[in-house]
Amino acid sequence: MLAYLREQGDRRYLIALNFSNETARLMPPEAPGSGEIVLSSHLDRAGETVADVLGLRPDEGVIVRVCTLPAVS
Repeated sequence: MLAYLREQGDRRYLIALNFSNETARLMPPEAPGSGEIVLSSHLDRAGETVADVLGLRPDEGVIVRVCTLPAVS
């Protein structure tokens, strides 16, 4: 499993790649309700909400648009 964040301005994306032939789970640091899948290498998960745990199928990669919570003052 390889996962990293990309940021530019106010946009944040989590890229997660499962190089294994087994299902993998990732707990994104921004959980719960942390984002929405923009693209999956299986092409069938766009729009899926990512909550506490991001599940990845064998040999799957995803790009998740990370929701930024408003600042509390």
